Amino acid sequence: MKLIKEIVLTCALAVSSSAALAASKVVVVDMEQALMATDVMQARVKKLTAQPEFAALKAKFDSLQSDLQSLEQEFESNKMTWSDADKQGQRIKAEAKQKELRLILQNLKQQEQTAMQGVMKDLGPKAKLALQQITAVQDIDVVLARNAAVWRNESSDITAELTQRLNKAK
Repeated sequence: MKLIKEIVLTCALAVSSSAALAASKVVVVDMEQALMATDVMQARVKKLTAQPEFAALKAKFDSLQSDLQSLEQEFESNKMTWSDADKQGQRIKAEAKQKELRLILQNLKQQEQTAMQGVMKDLGPKAKLALQQITAVQDIDVVLARNAAVWRNESSDITAELTQRLNKAK
């Protein structure tokens, strides 16, 4: 995330007055989305999901989600006839499944984050260069992070163009 901010800030030109801003061409970019949509990132995600460890964790996650839904449905259908002890037992089972589900989700997200950081590290310099090329070709004066803009016209978003350039650069 820090790398993304550095790239955007490096490419953004300083504007000293509102008159200068009005005469400038300003665009927005979502660096994270641009990098996530690259062929390199898609290949990395595909490789990650194909790993046996990741696939097993994902299967366990899906199974736990299904189990949790079953427990909730069983609780809803039987809560009028169950004793307080039965209800408490069902809640304890559900809480245990939720805890395990959160741990697995945390692990999956950590693995995805690690893969994403690797791609961002690899593509960071290329993204900076591609962004500089786009700004030079289109005579752009200011590049803002998309989430920093209060309002924007869709035509001012160069995220897709940055992704295309990164895919061509390989």
